[in-house]
Amino acid sequence: MTAKGVKNTGIRERNIESILRLLYSKNLSATHIAKALKLSKTAVFKILTEMESMHLVENLAGNGDENEKYKRTLYAIKQDAGILGVLEFGSTYIKIVFSYLNGQIFDETTIEDREFLTSNDLDEIAQIILNKKKQFETDTCKMISVVVSTPGQINKFEDEIENSVKFKLIKQVKVRQFFEDKLGLNIILKNDINLAMLGEQHYGMVERVADSGILIYIDSGIGGAILNENKIIDGDFGYAAEFGLISTFDQFGNSLVYDLICSINSIKKQIAYQQFVGKQVNLEPDFRYRHVVKAFYEKDPVVMETVKYTAHKIGELISNLSYIFNYKQFFIGGRIKALGQQYIGWVSEAMVEDLKQVSVKYTTLGDENIIYGAIHIGLTHAFSVVAKR
Repeated sequence: MTAKGVKNTGIRERNIESILRLLYSKNLSATHIAKALKLSKTAVFKILTEMESMHLVENLAGNGDENEKYKRTLYAIKQDAGILGVLEFGSTYIKIVFSYLNGQIFDETTIEDREFLTSNDLDEIAQIILNKKKQFETDTCKMISVVVSTPGQINKFEDEIENSVKFKLIKQVKVRQFFEDKLGLNIILKNDINLAMLGEQHYGMVERVADSGILIYIDSGIGGAILNENKIIDGDFGYAAEFGLISTFDQFGNSLVYDLICSINSIKKQIAYQQFVGKQVNLEPDFRYRHVVKAFYEKDPVVMETVKYTAHKIGELISNLSYIFNYKQFFIGGRIKALGQQYIGWVSEAMVEDLKQVSVKYTTLGDENIIYGAIHIGLTHAFSVVAKR
């Protein structure tokens, strides 16, 4: 492809978008960009010059650092290229985050104690985002879109929440449409655990997720994500990775789903039941999960027994999933991670013998993997938008 081809609008936009994707990973010279895109250096210099005039990239030679002369040939995404918003509906909180198009987070607001949402909560969130938008935007730096992370199932045909406990008080509200109308911005609605998987894959600090793997997210409930050849499998109605809804049997032979045995809420209920029938447990009434974790590390027998049983059930689940998908890499995320490596040990202990080679590890990031996954999705869209300027 030659510089002449850049005159074509479609090719021009694709080249600009491709350069932004390259620069998102790291700062590069025009020579490296030309090699990656199989373009001539002349063509790349022409595109980069145009992108500089569009406030999308900058040549780091302009930073005045004479001690790092190598930077004279490097290009980076300009900070005022645009703004991305992320709205995360967590298990008991709401988080509103803003980043630049280079992925740098520069503002974060957390609203605590919001387990079940109301219409007033949605109005409050919309007003916060509008106020931030007014505060951050300039003549050249605009907010492009907001990625909304939500628990539950998303109907990909309607691009709306199909089912989510988080929204049980306002089931009638079309969440994506609500924020689109209120904010006047493009809204990207995604399942939170799918975003966690993408965040772990692209930003994990210890070991990157391979192109295929499964995430089991154990928190108040149980969710999951399936990554197959670098693509998330979500199903037509968002049920593809709802591992918590898979049927099993408890120790008494009752047919239940994994969510009712292995989630944090279920662990708490099982411990509370043991208290009710008279077993000695070192926990006060109305205890919280953090108290369970403390009792676990203090080796309370009832707590240890309960956690071990639920971990064994997760080992059973992973064995079944491994046979179905033939994946060798599983990750466990969510607040269950507070139980440490003993929990992982019990999960592995319960797996079928011929699956012992399957890797089961915690996610390397905390809750921020959802935010990073949302930024990754949002930037993919944002690069396409700004390329059309």
